[in-house]
Amino acid sequence: ACARAGDQTAGAILRSAAAELALGAVTAARALALQRPRVSWTGSVFEAGELVLEPFAAAVRAALPEAQVAPPFLPPLGGALRLALAACDESEAEPLLDSWRDALWTAA
Repeated sequence: ACARAGDQTAGAILRSAAAELALGAVTAARALALQRPRVSWTGSVFEAGELVLEPFAAAVRAALPEAQVAPPFLPPLGGALRLALAACDESEAEPLLDSWRDALWTAA
């Protein structure tokens, strides 16, 4: 709220958080040697909206021009379910996640 109201210090804190989060995403993509990574986000700092999303996306794209920065496909609960379903046959797990997607966002 303060950053949105023009508080310079609050804005700087959000930009710094965005830069650090982008660094984490870039580091992970490079460590995994991903060629065209799909980078997304999660966490309450992103509730600040464009104040964090824009500098985050810009920092990711500056470091990884080939990256696609996109909204999360699933909420965090969906990621946990995806890990749990990893023990299942992939042909069964993916359709389940697709069918649960809307319900998971409603629950988030």
